[in-house]
Amino acid sequence: MTIHNSHPYGDARFATLGEVRSAGLFKRRGVEFGLVRGRPLYHSNRAGVKITGGAGSGKTSQLAIPMILGSDASFVLLDTKNAEITRIIEAHCALTRVPLYAVDPFGISGLPRLRVSLLSHLTARSATLVPDSQRFWNAIRPDSGGDNVFFDQSGRRFGDAITRGDVGLNGSTSFRSLFDLVSMLRGEFEAWSAWADQAKDRSAPDVASVFAEMKDMYAGSPKTFDSILAGVANALAFMATPAAQETFVSDRGADFTLDAMLGPGKVIVSLIIPEELLETLAPVVRQFFSSIRTIKQRRPDAAPINFLIDEAARLGRFGELAELFAIGRGQGVTPYVFYQADAQIERNLGPTGKGTIEANAALMIDLGGGIRDFETARNRSLSLGYQTIEIDDPLVQTRAQSAASEMMRKVHLEGADPIEAGLRLRQLDYETAHKTKMRKALMEPSQLLDLDRTKMLVQARGYHLRPFIADKTPYYLQRRFAGHYLPNPNEERDLWSVGVRTLWGMRCRKIIEESVPSFLAHLPQYSGGRPLRYVEGFKPTL
Repeated sequence: MTIHNSHPYGDARFATLGEVRSAGLFKRRGVEFGLVRGRPLYHSNRAGVKITGGAGSGKTSQLAIPMILGSDASFVLLDTKNAEITRIIEAHCALTRVPLYAVDPFGISGLPRLRVSLLSHLTARSATLVPDSQRFWNAIRPDSGGDNVFFDQSGRRFGDAITRGDVGLNGSTSFRSLFDLVSMLRGEFEAWSAWADQAKDRSAPDVASVFAEMKDMYAGSPKTFDSILAGVANALAFMATPAAQETFVSDRGADFTLDAMLGPGKVIVSLIIPEELLETLAPVVRQFFSSIRTIKQRRPDAAPINFLIDEAARLGRFGELAELFAIGRGQGVTPYVFYQADAQIERNLGPTGKGTIEANAALMIDLGGGIRDFETARNRSLSLGYQTIEIDDPLVQTRAQSAASEMMRKVHLEGADPIEAGLRLRQLDYETAHKTKMRKALMEPSQLLDLDRTKMLVQARGYHLRPFIADKTPYYLQRRFAGHYLPNPNEERDLWSVGVRTLWGMRCRKIIEESVPSFLAHLPQYSGGRPLRYVEGFKPTL
């Protein structure tokens, strides 16, 4: 180990503006993520991004929305706060002719309630049907922890067999079909047994073997069988909601499939789930992102896709998140995952989850005003490292000054040897300016807890760059975004006007609603006759 004499306790420091520029973060490519001296920063190396910030720290207004408005990339987002992001960016999508697919089971956004097939990749023609089906069940039926390994694994095996049996009979499957089959299995076993006899003749041998195991367990160990099926049924329980049945449909009943994300231009798909229902619908949310990942993985030539996953901690155990950081870059999928504290990661992804994410993240962003627990602040302080600082040593300096005065007295009053005194005074001159080197954290936990709400700490390890402090500014205070957003339904009472920044300061502009012009009529957000809404003075043109 090499110890540098000039920095014996560490050489941690912040990156300079020149180093940030040399790392390529000012080049307009990839996804925008903040500002330095008014210039946008861009993330382009496709590795994952971990963002930490509590409620009210500007996650939406200062980070997520500028990411979308300031980038040409495609996004898949989880919108949980009254369809806030989706409703705000509607004007941007009109101005830039970006398809906006709103998967809105409960009709919160006012946009067309599009029906989607999340399992379009599970077909009889697929060469990867087996691993894709297994990944599907890993997403909706994750490990529950504790001593339930047998029930978790058996539930996934049973679910996988039912899924591939359905595909074997019908060529494809859907959430509704699986929900009906599991309900039949629990309530009308004889009817399900007859279905299984038909399915096994058109399925792989291992499917027939699992069906036989299920029948034997039903007859010989009914309590164990019921316990396993309870977990399977719980994973699909969200499909009991009529809104879910109407939204998550088969290929034949869908308005679009997730292949829409693979188009040549910018595309946005928004899954809108009420905040209070997020835990209940967590299985379908996990599968939503898992399916898009699988589809993109099969098409490496398609443009990269960015996942914006707010409230990631409320999705339960979702091991694929760690996988997205570890290998998603090579698959063309970049996760932007929002947490409120480090402890949430360990609770959902296990003891190695946090390490996996941080070891593979290109960027780790901590929002000013959003770090509120000491443990997270302490972890971040440790990760930033230590610097070596120099401070005056008053004890040594005072002694040296006193000794120098005494030496001068002896020369002048006692006739001491001036040459010997000169050598001694030279040494004392050094001691009078003596400084002590000490170790100091680059940022103390208290500094992180008190970080300015307009700032954010960026650790750009994926760019081999030292950490730095960047700015975060609300989208509505940036003149370049004027006309690209509608009123925030959670913040503004008047939804028919919006403030925009101009050369002359903030101005109020009306929201105009009129018939959709022909050159925009093909966009999914205007299906079913929905009118065009835009900001006065910013009408979309051909």
